[in-house]
Amino acid sequence: MKMKFILSLFLMISLSSNLLSQNHDGSQEFSQDPKGPSTYTKAYNHADSLRLNWKDTTDFELSQKGFLAGPGPNDSIIRSYKIGDTSIVWDFTTWDFIPNSTALAPSPETVNANLWRMAKLNKRAGLFEVEEGKIYQIRGYDLSVMSIVIGPNGGYIVIDPLVSGETALAGLNLFKKALHTKRKIGARKQKIDVTKMKAVIFTHSHIDHFGGILGVKRFADANGIDFGKIQIVAPEAFMEESISENVYAGNAMTRRASYMYGDLIQKNVSAGVDAGLGKAVSKGVPAIISPTVTIDDSKLVYPNFADTGLEVEFLLAPGTEAPSEMLFYFTDYKAICMAEDASFTMHNLYTLRGAKTRNAKEWVGALTTVLSKWGNEAKIEFNSHHWPVWGKKQVKHHLETQRAMYKYIHDQTLHYANMGYDMTTTAEILSSPPDSLLKVWSSQGYYGTYNHNVKATWNLYLGWFDGNPSNLHKLPAVWPYNNEGGSSLKYVEYMGGQEAIIKRAKKAYDKGEYRWVAEVVQHVINIDSLNQDARYLVADAYEQMGYQAVSAPWRNFYLSGALELRKGKIKKPQTKTPKTFIKNTTLDMKFDMLAIMVDAHKADGKEINFRIIVKDGRESTSTAFQLKYSCLNYLVDSDITEMDFTMIINKSDFDSMIFDDNPIKKWKSMLGLKKRRIEVLPTDGGMDSLKDLLKVFSPVNNWFNLVTPNRTIPEPVNPLIVKQK
Repeated sequence: MKMKFILSLFLMISLSSNLLSQNHDGSQEFSQDPKGPSTYTKAYNHADSLRLNWKDTTDFELSQKGFLAGPGPNDSIIRSYKIGDTSIVWDFTTWDFIPNSTALAPSPETVNANLWRMAKLNKRAGLFEVEEGKIYQIRGYDLSVMSIVIGPNGGYIVIDPLVSGETALAGLNLFKKALHTKRKIGARKQKIDVTKMKAVIFTHSHIDHFGGILGVKRFADANGIDFGKIQIVAPEAFMEESISENVYAGNAMTRRASYMYGDLIQKNVSAGVDAGLGKAVSKGVPAIISPTVTIDDSKLVYPNFADTGLEVEFLLAPGTEAPSEMLFYFTDYKAICMAEDASFTMHNLYTLRGAKTRNAKEWVGALTTVLSKWGNEAKIEFNSHHWPVWGKKQVKHHLETQRAMYKYIHDQTLHYANMGYDMTTTAEILSSPPDSLLKVWSSQGYYGTYNHNVKATWNLYLGWFDGNPSNLHKLPAVWPYNNEGGSSLKYVEYMGGQEAIIKRAKKAYDKGEYRWVAEVVQHVINIDSLNQDARYLVADAYEQMGYQAVSAPWRNFYLSGALELRKGKIKKPQTKTPKTFIKNTTLDMKFDMLAIMVDAHKADGKEINFRIIVKDGRESTSTAFQLKYSCLNYLVDSDITEMDFTMIINKSDFDSMIFDDNPIKKWKSMLGLKKRRIEVLPTDGGMDSLKDLLKVFSPVNNWFNLVTPNRTIPEPVNPLIVKQK
C-alpha cells in the first residue's frame, strides 16, 4: 500500500501542472495514425521505475558470462531448410534497434523501463559456456534455450531443442564451429567430439522445448551420428499432453497466440520489443517424435545416464508450468536443470493464449522439493529460458524467491477470497507485491503478471462466479435473440448514445483513464464496429496501456489490438499442423475433433448410426458412431444394432480430412472425386445418409475477430423471447 501511495502522489504532482490542460497529446482529432506516449504514460513509467532496484545489475553480468561465439554477419538470418522455401525463420537483425548497453541506459518513452531492461537482456545471442568443458547453452536463437551437457567420457546430451528445426540446427552448427576444433580452455586444450551425441531430453510438453528435434536429426545425419541410437528422453505422459493441449482448442489458441507473441506487429520501440521469456517465436515448422525413454516414478536415478558417464537424478513435476514436466540434477557437476519452473521472470499460471490453469501450490511444492534435495549443494542452476545462476548462495536465493513469488500469489489470493473480496478486486490488491519481492528482478512480471495470475488462482479454486447474483446470468455483449438485446446495446442507450459516450470517453482519455476508455467505448464498437471514432479512441487507449506494460504479452496484446482496430483484421497464413503431430495424434483424439465440429442446432432431431473403418496398411480400426440428441459419440459396436452406413478410408486420407483448414469441404471434395478415395456401404442409401451427416458439421473460423464482435451468432433452436405487453 505504501508503494501505491508513493506512485499516486508522484503522479498527482507530475500531472497537475500540465496533463489536464492537454488535449489528447497530439491526437485531438480521431485518426488512424499511431500516437506517441501521453504525458500520463511518461509520468506513470517514470514513477514505476522509481520503485525498482536499479543498482542491482547482476543479471547483465550473468547473461553475458561465458560468451564464446555469436552469429556472424553471414549467419544473421536463418531461413527455412525446406527445398525451394527461402522464408525467414529467425532474423537476428530484427532487434538491432535495441542497444547493447547496461541496465542504467535510458529506455524509450514508448516502453516501460522495466520491460526495456528485459528486452536488452534477451537480445544477447550465441553460444555460452556455463561450466568449463561441461555445460553449454545456445541462447537468443528462439523463444527458448537449448542446453548441451558433456559427460566425462565425451558423450553429450542435448536439452530442449528449441521451437523449429532450423534454429536448432543453426545452434548446433555454432556449437560445432566453436568447439569441434582444439581450443584452449583454462590451462588445457580440449576438443569436443560432436559425433558423441548420446541423448536428447525434452524437459516438458510445450512445443518450444521439443519442436526443433528434426534439426537435431539433420545435424546428426550431417555429422555421421546414428540418430536411431540416440536416446530421446521425456517425462511420463509427454506425448499425450504435448499433442492434446493444442488439438481440441488449437484453433482458438493459435489466433490468440498471434496477439500474445506479437506476430502481427512490427518490431520497433513503438511496437514489439520482446516476448518476456525470449525475443519471439521462430517461424519454422516444428515436429515431435516419440521418446524412447520415459521418466516415471519407477526409476529416477541413472548412475551412467545414456552412456555419458554422468549420474542424473530426475524429479517429476507434473501440474507445474506444464502438465508433463521434469527437473533434474547432474550430480557430478552439482548443476540443476530447472526446465521452466524457475527463470528470471514470473511465469504464467494462466497463459493469455488460452490453456488449462496451472496450480501454484504444485509449483511451490516442486520448488520446495528441489531445495530440499539439491539446494544445499548445487553450484549451478540453468533453465530453459534466460541465463544460469552460479554459486551455492545465489542458486538457493533464486529458487527461494521464485518459490516465494508463487506462494504469495497462491496464499494471498485465498486469503482475500476468504475475506469476501471478489476476483477482480483481489487481483488489484495483490498486483503490487511487498518490497521483499518487488526488489527482486526475477520476480517481475515480464511474462506472467501478479494481476492475471491471481485471477487464475481464484478461478482454479472458485471458478468464474463471484457469488453476486447479478453476475450469475449476465447478458452477453451482443445478443439479438430477446427483447432486451445485448448488454452493449443497453449500456449505449443508458449513457445517451454513441456520440455522448465517445465525447465523455475522450475526456477520460485526457485524464489518463485508459482502462476505463477501453472498457466503455468497447460497447460502442460492439454495436457498431464501423464507428471509426470509437475504434481509433480505443486503439489510442490500448496503445498507452501497451507503452506502460511490464509484461511483454500484455504489451503485445494491447498493440496488436490497436493495430487491428486501426487497419482492420490482419490475416496471415494459417500455420498447418506439422505432419509429425498428425502422425502421433491418436484416433480417439481425431474422433473427439470430429465431434467438436458438430453444430448441435443443425444436428437437432437427427439420429444417424454409422461406422468408420480406418485402414493403415494391412491393419484397420473399426469404430461405431452415433449422432443422437445433437451430440456425436463413438461407441463399441455392440451399443448399436443397425448402421445407416459404413465408411472405409485410408488413414492418410482421414488425417488429411481432420487436419485440413476446412475439414468438411475436404471431406466433400474426397467424396466428389470420380475415383473416390472413400468407400461407402451400403452402396444403395449409404451415400445419402453420409451426405445428411455432413450437414451437421460447421468448419472452424481460423481468423475470428478479437477486438470486434463476431457478428454471426447462431440463433438458438428454441429462443426464449418474453413479449412485453
